[in-house]
Amino acid sequence: MSLRVNFSKVQAPKTCSGMLPSGNALRSRCLLIAGRFALPSVILFFLLASSFGCGKHKAPAKPPQPPSPPAATAKGAQPPKRQTPQVPSRPPIKDDSGRPSTLPQAAETLPPGTSAGPLVRIGLNTAAAEIRLSSSGDYYLSEKGSEATPQILRGEIRLRVEQEVEGTAVVFRVQAGSFARQEAAEDLGKKLESQFSAPARIRKNPAVGTHQVRIGEFPTREEAQTFLGLLTEAGYSDAFVVRETVSEGGGKAVLALRGNQNLFRASRAGFLFAPASSENLLVLNGKLYRGVLDVVLNQGGRMTVINQLGMEEYLLGVVPAEISPTQYPEFAALAAQAIAARTYALKNMGRFRSEGYDLSADTRTQVYNGASEEKAATNEAVLRTSGLAIYYQDKLIDAMYMSTCGGRTEDFSNVFDASPQPYLQSVFCAVEGGQENDGTVLEGKHEINQVILSSDGMIANRNLEFARVLGIVESASEISLEFLEGAIGKVEADRWIRNAKRITQSVPAADEPARVEVGTRAGFLQYAATSFFGADEIKRRISSSDAAYYMSNLHDGDAVPESARFALAYLMQRGLWHPYSDNAARPEAPMRRLDALSLLVRWVESARPEVLRKGTFVGAVSGKPEEPLDPIL
Repeated sequence: MSLRVNFSKVQAPKTCSGMLPSGNALRSRCLLIAGRFALPSVILFFLLASSFGCGKHKAPAKPPQPPSPPAATAKGAQPPKRQTPQVPSRPPIKDDSGRPSTLPQAAETLPPGTSAGPLVRIGLNTAAAEIRLSSSGDYYLSEKGSEATPQILRGEIRLRVEQEVEGTAVVFRVQAGSFARQEAAEDLGKKLESQFSAPARIRKNPAVGTHQVRIGEFPTREEAQTFLGLLTEAGYSDAFVVRETVSEGGGKAVLALRGNQNLFRASRAGFLFAPASSENLLVLNGKLYRGVLDVVLNQGGRMTVINQLGMEEYLLGVVPAEISPTQYPEFAALAAQAIAARTYALKNMGRFRSEGYDLSADTRTQVYNGASEEKAATNEAVLRTSGLAIYYQDKLIDAMYMSTCGGRTEDFSNVFDASPQPYLQSVFCAVEGGQENDGTVLEGKHEINQVILSSDGMIANRNLEFARVLGIVESASEISLEFLEGAIGKVEADRWIRNAKRITQSVPAADEPARVEVGTRAGFLQYAATSFFGADEIKRRISSSDAAYYMSNLHDGDAVPESARFALAYLMQRGLWHPYSDNAARPEAPMRRLDALSLLVRWVESARPEVLRKGTFVGAVSGKPEEPLDPIL
């Protein structure tokens, strides 16, 4: 595919290259382009222009209720009829035993007289090993499947996935040493394992904070005493035998809940949480959420955390995540985005029903950040458009919207290999189509005929082209599949990171980043994040418990080197890096150039959202290979 795109680093929305090949998995952050229009004009603009190749395909619930009929009509005249599309109604929320939930419904958080709309369930996390939950006031705890009265909680509780203990046994070990530093204990443990070919374990003594090194596991004290003699002969004169009670294992996974005043609850069915007052919100891992939180065990042995709330409450946390009210303060633009997001949510309700929720909180559907990031301007847009959605021939439309249009949108059928839709046809994009007199025009061009996927499953073509357009990678460099698939080198990493920092005009970090092997994923992420954002910034935002929490949510978090954990946690917290689709980091895997470039572009846009706010799609010429090409994974 040969493409030519002009970019101008000036005003208006950030650009999406207009260069992505067609496919049914295209995703991107979404903005609805709008300007100084009255609300009806914005909706009309959306109907005509909301389908660019960069758009997300988003996922059925009660539609908005039609307005009440006029109070009076002319004598003999029939009031106009309006057909309401039939969408599957949502049954009352029930627990796993089939009984109606004993928890109160979502708290009243909208102005009096405003309907919160149909209930919607949002999947916040599907791979959590541990979560922290609290509220600004009292809140209810109810075990799913239990008839017990909901319990009032105060303060923070922690939920972990643990193995249910089915039995215990007594074993004997030999303790060879005790250290204040964990590293010293681990060094001795490795030495003992090598010397005696027996398993060593490190046990932390919570009473004094020391790390005890114990080796072997014997059913009787006599056998342990015999092994102790071997250690004594080898020079470990201070070693002695200890008795331990251990779990025999074999139990099933359970959700273990712990809180203040020795609170402990364990459940396989899961827990429901709701604020005791409409004035309070729930706090999950430091973020505020309206409505109810539903926590269950999933088939992968992790927690699925679901936020259940009214549709209009949900939109309060979606709209500011999909359009910046600071960059686009016009009410018409924010209202159009609210209507588009509502339409998309109604159309796609139940998309993840098999997993227990309706929509995800990420770019697989619509980004949802809860109540923590609500803004007054976007809240007003949601409330003033309450219940409004977009229909075509009495059916909710596929409300595809995009981050940017590159000057012109694309036909829906060309991008998603689906039937043409009359309301999703290519049109000129006025906001990004014009040129500023003082704008700098940059061109990007490549010859890659394949969809290229980054390690987190996102299409990387856009960011790879932007890397050249912005000057992160030199324009003279050959961008080939072989080049992109190769592992990044230290010289390249330094140069690309330096170029990215120059674009963002960031102040150089006071501390020098640690010298690590950048060819691995963990090494590059640690080095790049420290270089780009600064070690002090990472330490300021990430505590030891934060790092431990984020690593516990990775399937292979234990394999991430200690030195890289804070950097990875920082990037995960800010949404600037995502693991593989199986929730693995694969820290020792080679870091491909395409992943490095795609990440750096993402970081540049997060630091300077206005850096690519205008672009004009010039044209594209698609090659016609003899056989279709598969995505590069």
